[in-house]
Amino acid sequence: MSIKPAVKTSFSKVLKKYRSAAKMSQKELSEKSGLHRNEIGLLERKKRAPSLETIIKIAGGLGISASELMDEFFEIFETE
Repeated sequence: MSIKPAVKTSFSKVLKKYRSAAKMSQKELSEKSGLHRNEIGLLERKKRAPSLETIIKIAGGLGISASELMDEFFEIFETE
């Protein structure tokens, strides 16, 4: 059994939650994180699972720690 779909779904929810709370567009987050806007969109649409490097860049772009982002991820992941 693959856990990848649950990873994509959980990370998508976390990313949308934090980006919305920061009142950032995908473009703004991409600029702050150094990722392409398409990458942010793919993650939010559950088309891609994030790498560790991507998680760290997104957290930096959001102005939070990677551990805060991942704590929230695991809370959602464990209930999926």
